[in-house]
Amino acid sequence: MSQPGEIEDLTRALRRDLERAWDLIVAEQTAIAAAWPTSPAAVREHRLALFQVQVLTLMDEVDAQAASTVTRAMTTAYETGAWVTAISGLAEPTFTGISSAAITGLAQTTMDDLLTATSGVRETTKALIRELTRDQVINVLYTGVTPTDAARDLRRLLEKHRIHAVTYADGKRVGLAQYSEMVLRTKTAEAYQAGGLDQGEALGWDWWEIMDGVGCGWSNHEDPQKANGMIVEIEAARAHPLSHPSCRRSSTPRPDIASAREAA
Repeated sequence: MSQPGEIEDLTRALRRDLERAWDLIVAEQTAIAAAWPTSPAAVREHRLALFQVQVLTLMDEVDAQAASTVTRAMTTAYETGAWVTAISGLAEPTFTGISSAAITGLAQTTMDDLLTATSGVRETTKALIRELTRDQVINVLYTGVTPTDAARDLRRLLEKHRIHAVTYADGKRVGLAQYSEMVLRTKTAEAYQAGGLDQGEALGWDWWEIMDGVGCGWSNHEDPQKANGMIVEIEAARAHPLSHPSCRRSSTPRPDIASAREAA
């Protein structure tokens, strides 16, 4: 059982806003870089100041938009998972309601991740602008060098201090749109799974069949124990609702199974 298309639709508007904000940042930085080598110092400083204000304003808008939509998105994903579970396990579906605490927790962790990302954009923007306005950088880039050389050196500086949302453990720097896409896909999938498992538990269903990509491991993507087709107790399904970010795992109830022997 794959997750229904509604899950993808839930956060589309928010993702568009995040992508729009990121595209504006990238476009303005590109324009600044193109004009920088031949612009007077006063013009450069003014444009940098405007750029910082633009980025901070965009991130404030993103935070406000996320705050107004994340809880709704988590609620809808949770309810969808619950209804799909009820329908898949009963000839006459019984819906037992939703857990406000579960939804609140999922919404809070999602917002925490998104706020971390927008804070990262704010801080890396400030760091880049500080670097560009340092006297020694100005001197190195623009004293006794041609515009071509200055443009080359500026590109290196922009790459070294480029704006990004988060830095992964392996050193990879990720932009706002890419990181937020992963967060939203992952968290709505978790909400969908939580809704289904909570519904099944309320109906007394202990055993679940895992649907996943054929190569996806149980506890993580590289786990040699493959998840697809496994039949596990509900505690195990809760412990591993997903195996990696943006995972498409789902769990379907098996009310026809009553024991470990039958599961085997």
